[in-house]
Amino acid sequence: MGDTTLTPNQRRTLAARQAYRRKYAATPEQQREHYAELARRRAGRIDLTPEETAALVAVYDLLRPIAERARRKLAAAGSPSGEEGSGDA
Repeated sequence: MGDTTLTPNQRRTLAARQAYRRKYAATPEQQREHYAELARRRAGRIDLTPEETAALVAVYDLLRPIAERARRKLAAAGSPSGEEGSGDA
């Protein structure tokens, strides 16, 4: 495949794809192990869409002050003087 038929993104990643092919062309077992290793590294991660990310940020922004207020109340209840802190319940 010549460079003239490649998209800009394909041209940008051409060297990496060629290096990958050189490394794994002779051994399908290495190729399988490579993908298995990628899967192991990604285990436990989640991929969010931009919409999900925005929703998660909004929820975090909403819950952060509530959690801080609860922490202050717990700290005040556990303090020897029994003071409630700023009192913004």
